[in-house]
Amino acid sequence: MQTVILLMAGSGSRVGLDMNKLMYKVNNRRLYQYSLDTFLKMSLPVILVVSKADYETVYNEVGDKVKIVIGGKTRNESVKNALELVKTDRVMIHDAARPLITEDIIGRCIDSKASAYYVCIDLKDTIRDKFSDKTLDRSLLVSVQTPQGGDTELFKKYEHLSTTDDISSFDNLDINIEKIEGNDYNFKITTRFDLKIFEHIVKGD
Repeated sequence: MQTVILLMAGSGSRVGLDMNKLMYKVNNRRLYQYSLDTFLKMSLPVILVVSKADYETVYNEVGDKVKIVIGGKTRNESVKNALELVKTDRVMIHDAARPLITEDIIGRCIDSKASAYYVCIDLKDTIRDKFSDKTLDRSLLVSVQTPQGGDTELFKKYEHLSTTDDISSFDNLDINIEKIEGNDYNFKITTRFDLKIFEHIVKGD
């Protein structure tokens, strides 16, 4: 069994809303509820990481279906707060800002036996190093998504080393890390444009 840590404590200021983007409603459902419902459909235990400002609203909406913990000032602190509640030997960490996560991707994460894993997709664009102004070999690169997960004790021990994601905690460790294929729909809503794309997909405009 894997426990899911679902992160939604950020502000999402780049979207340009006057609220946490994950509290924004599309088709009368908040953004965070899309991924949450997918995990719950698969009967996975979920720890929802929320901001103090959103706690009461979220609690009233989800009730006792999930555990809720207050996030920290950074993503790293939020994950660490949630890890303290994880009792299973495997953990799966997902950004609620990726609302179109599929059961297929989640299933591949569950099936992983590696010490750690992360979801990713191949790059389609040409990538250049902005400092050297040289083109990089995109066949050697991937675009990293979530979920990311693996052995709970490993994350508890090394989570403090992470930066913008969790798998980077293990960059200098000699452990088995598995790459799991994601898809284009598992994109992160970061900007207003991303939100418009999501609304278009969900509403079928």
